[in-house]
Amino acid sequence: MQALPHSDDSERMERLRKRINVALCTVILGGAALTFVYLILTRPDPVQQARPQQVREVEVATVELCTFDAPVVGHGNVRATSPLKIVPEVGGALIHVHKDLAVGKRIAKGEVLFEIDARSYQAEADASQSEIKRLEASLAQLRQEELALRERVENARELLALAERNLDREVGLAAENVSTPLERELAQISYLKQKELVLQYENQLAQNPHRISEIEALLDMQRTKLAEAQRRVEKTKIHCPFDARVESVSAAELQVVVVGFAIASLTNLEAMELAVGVDPGDLRWTPAWNYLHDSGTDRSAPPPHATISWTVDDREYRWKGTVARLERLDEVTRTARVVIEITDATDEVTLDGGEIRPALSLGMFCRVEIPATPLENAIVVPRSAVQDAEDGSATKFVWVFQPSDPSSPGEGVLARRVVPALRTVDNRVLVSYAQADSGVAAATTDLPACELQPGEQIVLSQLPWATKGMRLRRQGANDPASPAAFSAGSGNQSALLASGGGFAGIR
Repeated sequence: MQALPHSDDSERMERLRKRINVALCTVILGGAALTFVYLILTRPDPVQQARPQQVREVEVATVELCTFDAPVVGHGNVRATSPLKIVPEVGGALIHVHKDLAVGKRIAKGEVLFEIDARSYQAEADASQSEIKRLEASLAQLRQEELALRERVENARELLALAERNLDREVGLAAENVSTPLERELAQISYLKQKELVLQYENQLAQNPHRISEIEALLDMQRTKLAEAQRRVEKTKIHCPFDARVESVSAAELQVVVVGFAIASLTNLEAMELAVGVDPGDLRWTPAWNYLHDSGTDRSAPPPHATISWTVDDREYRWKGTVARLERLDEVTRTARVVIEITDATDEVTLDGGEIRPALSLGMFCRVEIPATPLENAIVVPRSAVQDAEDGSATKFVWVFQPSDPSSPGEGVLARRVVPALRTVDNRVLVSYAQADSGVAAATTDLPACELQPGEQIVLSQLPWATKGMRLRRQGANDPASPAAFSAGSGNQSALLASGGGFAGIR
């Protein structure tokens, strides 16, 4: 019963602590609120300032006319124009193989590559030669016999005439009872024998031309066999048909080779070519366009020239070539495969420092430049300056800096000029040129006309939120030489416009 008063005291103390904590929190929050209200009411007014208008500073370059003749560039691997496989035309054991007949070696034209044992073929030739001599002797004998037969026929005919006269005489004597029956029979027998002899000689003489024709036919056959045997003897030596590079060898000395099986493969060093892939649209700007589209009988002009280069260890080696033909249009890569024939592949050229130009080899990856027709009064702009239309169409345009006040050339506004992308070369885009007498194939007619004019200042800086009429300030506005003067070796984008003061001068 005594523990009850102690429990009531603890509860009262707990309620008292809670009330005190609530009161303290209320006082603190009330003080903070009063302080916040006081600070808001006593806040000083900020100083009002006019917002300055932002003017974007841009890099510009002046557009100027020039001659544009950037070549069409392609790449390809060197290959043989006429690879040749050495196939024996006669079989037998190899008794000689060229000492330099190894892969990668070079062999001069006319040297003996292989020699096959020719003794059996020579024996056939000798046998045919002996048979020809025998037949020629037989033919001479027949012709001599023919002459003798003609003499015998003449003699036999004279004797026949004598026998006939003798028989007539005996018949006349018998009519006069001077000749006896025996004498008449003997005259008759002599006449018949002589007549039979004449017929025999005439028959032999008539058969003699057939015998001569037979011998002549046999003689022609043996002469053909002799020519074939001699050809086989010649074919036992296989000569190098041109200055060649050995690509493969599959035969050795003393090996027996069989007709129809290749024993080596050669590459003609005087006939090498490349098949390079180029943009078909770029070919229109070169003399090769008309040449490739003319038929073989209509080609009166010489083939267009091309330059082949190969770079190794930062050293460039060059060869001359000509455009040969259009091999095919690749539907996958949308490129034209143009074949370039190398005209000086075997020429020995001494370079600076006495170095000899290395020889071309199959598989070398080379760069090819096909010269383009020079375009007069051309305008070329940086590729990065060409913008796409906002509506998604194929129309292209560039931003230009248009001075707003002649007294302040460094200040201006942004203007837009529509340009056609006629040809793109690396970071350059051809937008205009003098089409009269340019010698270029008919240009695309569905492109818009170029609105960009010489002397205008094209904007090179990137403008993410560009709008027509935006105020601009030109970089280097305080420099009296800007923007007309550029250094060709400055390395910045403005330098791309610097051939006579403009981007159009780049070639």
